[in-house]
Amino acid sequence: PDFYAPRKNLFQPLDNAEGQLGLAVDIGTTTVATILVELSTGKILAREAAYNRQIELADNVISRIALCCDESNLQKLQRLVIQDTLMPMFSVFPRVENVTQIVFSGNTVMSHLALGLSPVSIGTLPFEPLTKVFRDYSASELGLSCCPNATVRIVPAIAGYVGGDVVSDLYVANLSNDRLELLVDIGTNGEMVLNDHGRLLATASAAGPAFEGAGLLHGCRAAPGVIEQIVCHADDTLEIRTFGGLPPVGLCGSVAVDFIATAFKTGLLNSMGRFDLERLCAADRLVQLDCCGMTVNACRIFNDPEIVITEFDVSQILKAKAAVYAGIRALLDCSGYQTSQIERLVLAGGFAAHLNIGHAVTLGMLPEIALETVDVIGNGSLAGAYAALGAGGVWDALQDVAERPETYHLASTGDFEDRFIDALAIPHLDLEEFPLSHTAG
Repeated sequence: PDFYAPRKNLFQPLDNAEGQLGLAVDIGTTTVATILVELSTGKILAREAAYNRQIELADNVISRIALCCDESNLQKLQRLVIQDTLMPMFSVFPRVENVTQIVFSGNTVMSHLALGLSPVSIGTLPFEPLTKVFRDYSASELGLSCCPNATVRIVPAIAGYVGGDVVSDLYVANLSNDRLELLVDIGTNGEMVLNDHGRLLATASAAGPAFEGAGLLHGCRAAPGVIEQIVCHADDTLEIRTFGGLPPVGLCGSVAVDFIATAFKTGLLNSMGRFDLERLCAADRLVQLDCCGMTVNACRIFNDPEIVITEFDVSQILKAKAAVYAGIRALLDCSGYQTSQIERLVLAGGFAAHLNIGHAVTLGMLPEIALETVDVIGNGSLAGAYAALGAGGVWDALQDVAERPETYHLASTGDFEDRFIDALAIPHLDLEEFPLSHTAG
């Protein structure tokens, strides 16, 4: 449905659960996704997704942590995710009053905020959360009044910046003790785990919300009418496709990646993310916008309504991809490996499910490795929450997974900022990092 699990028999039906329903919830920093599940069969009855309303106060975990220094902001953030995000999603589901189990899976900060726990300690050394293992809650205790008989359980966290979403990813991905594998959850928090033949090393590299459409001028979540594919041709014509074949209403983050990668290949964008203005003018696609007294160049994607991608949008995507690639390189380097030695690359997150892998490599987000080694599991956080609704000792397995990884703080490395700056270029300032992709600019 929203995920593709390498692990077989992901859901084990519950005995004596006829008529009982469950809710699996991925609480992302930018996007929240949930599915309604029949517990006696594992059948998915309905699904919903929406932006996390917490972005109204802050669009990243660091800013939300800072807000929580004021107790009233902690209460506001909990209300925004519980009352203003989850309750409207749950309320449209059929028979929601029959829900007896709810499982939350999310990064450590999102889990704390959903429960009304302060994440402030995660923001300072040694980046330790109040707790990594959460007690069970009643739905009414959290204010989820539409599910009066439900118990809420939360997937345990690994560390302050590596949370239950990654625990779910690892469980679903079914890693091997015999290979060098890299798992990357491509989202706002940019979590990643290196599996060195059974030794797990985890870190996080904040990418921001651009991959999920937030922060882009005409960005939005995937929905009917949203542009799902853009190809920029050598003659500067654009080929677009929308979800449902409907008139365009905006574009999602994966499409911004498609556009930037193909525009770079044709030379319409240079390696620093700047447009060739003469070519845009000749193609009648140049739009110049006033932003706080500054002129921002943009490429017109569609005329009516006018949809554009600005150079600022491009820079937001480049910052996000630089965070991901710099994190990957740091994790590999501290373990003594090169990107060419990765035997399996596992991509998690709802964004990854829609990502063109070749374009991600062209952009410099992912390393140049054989495409057949890439395994996309999509929203592994949601998949782990789904598995945890069933039988078969999944909770014990999740707890075991959470205790295995060592953590590596990118802030402790003196050269991470330099890595990030180098990775801002398309595909990278160091041509040797991407010898096949550096074909324009």
